[in-house]
Amino acid sequence: MADRRMVTRGTRPTPRSRRAVGVVLLMAASVIGVAQWLVYDATPVAQGNRVRAVVVAVVLVVAGVRLVLTPALPHEVGVRSAMLAGGALVFFAVLGAHERLSAVAVEGFTGVVALFAAVAALPPVQPPGTSHRA
Repeated sequence: MADRRMVTRGTRPTPRSRRAVGVVLLMAASVIGVAQWLVYDATPVAQGNRVRAVVVAVVLVVAGVRLVLTPALPHEVGVRSAMLAGGALVFFAVLGAHERLSAVAVEGFTGVVALFAAVAALPPVQPPGTSHRA
């Protein structure tokens, strides 16, 4: 019985922390938005990177707005999609073709921030055989 309490007690993110994660995701998306004018050139490779970064920023905005407006709900799908978006940014920053190092830095940094923020908002994993009510 004590082991079950240790697994579930104190590990749930609070609505306040979920709201903070939502703000962090929105800030990461805004950094990507500002980078559209400052970092990416008008070449075909840079335009491809720009479109990919904007698509990821849209996912981060949707997840961030959802966490900010309704922090009491778990939002597991939104949080996991933000994790995938952050992971995609890091993946393409490392392995994608870029013309400027600043584009790699922006994509990598915002991807890591989004990934860690989304992990902080994940609901805890319940061990098999336990209910959500402790």
